[in-house]
Amino acid sequence: MSVRKKRLFISTGFYSTLLAAVLAERASSDNYDNYLLITLDRQSPEQNMLWAWRLYDAWAAVDTIDHTKYYVGDIQFQHPIGYFDEVCSPFPVMRGAVAKAFNAAKYSFYEEGLTSYQHFLDRQYCDGDFFYSLHPYLFTECSGLLSLPLPAAKVRDKLVLAQQCYKIPNLSGDNNVIMVATGGFPDELQNIAMRNEYLTCIKRLNSQGFRVCILQHTRVGIEQELLNEIKHNPRYDIELITLNAPLSDLFILKNRERIKFLVGICSTLLINSSLLYNLNAFSMKANFLNERQSALAAIQNYVVEPFENITS
Repeated sequence: MSVRKKRLFISTGFYSTLLAAVLAERASSDNYDNYLLITLDRQSPEQNMLWAWRLYDAWAAVDTIDHTKYYVGDIQFQHPIGYFDEVCSPFPVMRGAVAKAFNAAKYSFYEEGLTSYQHFLDRQYCDGDFFYSLHPYLFTECSGLLSLPLPAAKVRDKLVLAQQCYKIPNLSGDNNVIMVATGGFPDELQNIAMRNEYLTCIKRLNSQGFRVCILQHTRVGIEQELLNEIKHNPRYDIELITLNAPLSDLFILKNRERIKFLVGICSTLLINSSLLYNLNAFSMKANFLNERQSALAAIQNYVVEPFENITS
């Protein structure tokens, strides 16, 4: 009887757990036991674990760790498995910390969205690294990197399956535009310039006859001042979408036939919109982003058309 291999996936939350589940399911046929460790940033450990098991019910084990115990100093988690055949994580810049915490024969990487894309495009990797992503063509100029595709159809299948577990609101009509709220770090949430960009965009879309559906980020609520200005102004034709579900993708998937397109400043949902849901996405210009936001928006805007290209 052959000895089963052991692989650890490190996830940053709901989105990367989705992609880890796709990879784990594919790897299960290669005689692997797959383990998952989820780093938590303003998210519930119980909901993250439930989401993980719903997406892939063959995990050998699912654990969580607070992001402050993962990203600050040494990783403060001792896994009961002392040696892995492979550890797959999102960020190449953390290779040293991951290797110190989790002994393995091989370290590879998979995307968790735009932030991991930035690390690889900044060439913060080692020659021969494997990187699984939904947009591997972005890395064709990255010499020494083995950029491998994640199967978009399998990702979509996982979302269809998970959709059964959550009550997703239905949109009415067929002239809806989804405005995707930006996530970001806590210190990035007080950006008045970005707030003004949202208002400008809403006015223009309303004037073209579109109903704007503001889709709140699953981790970060919309700034209250912006929300009050929109809700109490009769000039705006808007609907606020609040989900009791892990990913905004579930809402897009269910309502895609009633959505014209998506707009936003910076979101992984925008870059995946066409690939996963056959919906166009447009990027709103924002002149006062910080350095990190600007870098992520630049990657997104290589794929996503500018808001100025929208026609009624």
